[in-house]
Amino acid sequence: MSTCTNHARIEELQRFLAAMDQTLTAPERLNGLISAGFDQLPMPGSGHTSLRWQALAAVSEVDLSLGKLYEGHTDALAILTELGSAPGNPQGCASWGVWAAEAATGRVTIEHDPTDGTVRLSGTKYWCSGAAGAGHALVTAWFADGRGPQLVSISLAQSGVRARDDHWHAVGMAASASLTVAFDRARARLVGEPGDYLNRPGFWQGGAGIAVCWYGGTLAIAHALRRALTHCASPTPNPFRLAALGRVDVLLQSNAFHRPIRRRWRSGRKCHRTAVPFVLVVPLCRSTRQVARHYEATWLCPMSE
Repeated sequence: MSTCTNHARIEELQRFLAAMDQTLTAPERLNGLISAGFDQLPMPGSGHTSLRWQALAAVSEVDLSLGKLYEGHTDALAILTELGSAPGNPQGCASWGVWAAEAATGRVTIEHDPTDGTVRLSGTKYWCSGAAGAGHALVTAWFADGRGPQLVSISLAQSGVRARDDHWHAVGMAASASLTVAFDRARARLVGEPGDYLNRPGFWQGGAGIAVCWYGGTLAIAHALRRALTHCASPTPNPFRLAALGRVDVLLQSNAFHRPIRRRWRSGRKCHRTAVPFVLVVPLCRSTRQVARHYEATWLCPMSE
């Protein structure tokens, strides 16, 4: 299966997404993408990050919940490669999640198991996207002496892992099933050394992937507004919608002003970390919010058709 390292492969991904059965759940469609090899993306910071982001945006434009699951799975594969650890996935197409959020109420702890050289996890992890359907996960945890965060790889198909939905319910991207996961001496294996998760080469480029998913959702809003204009019965489109569409186009194209810095950053060349939120995340978040507001406002205006 070829990697999404060229535009033709991205177009193939888009055609595959268009042909997918939309009645399937987000986890089921993710497994379809994995089986077709569309989870094989360029490494973040490798010089082809823009193609990686195009794939994330293409999936998210179709379904944001699917995009979030897809981003987590492809991020996990990249992390495992960067830290020199094979996925170790016996099923071949089971999906991965990355659960690295740290709650103030407690941490997942690591205990060495001298019987087989693995480790045991105990504690509760919150905001675990895809927990209802994932087969494996990368989880940040901590040693008893305070060392961490230590990344661990864990199979979720074991008795020491239990997903719960009694804590926090995602409103946006609800179908991604962000649940709470409790570990009770669940068997896992170490991935890298303490701190490697944050210090790996592609951390910042990989972390920006979720912002690219938001951008994909923004494109879906923009396309919906364009369709409302092109498919109307009146020969004269609603002027308020035209104004909103123009504003949307300006917002989406405004990121071009940051292209020189982003190009340097995507390629993996040295670029100050504080530039990351300014160059990519903040403009995309702002664009998403503004596009949604302009789109919503058009439905309050009189219809001309």
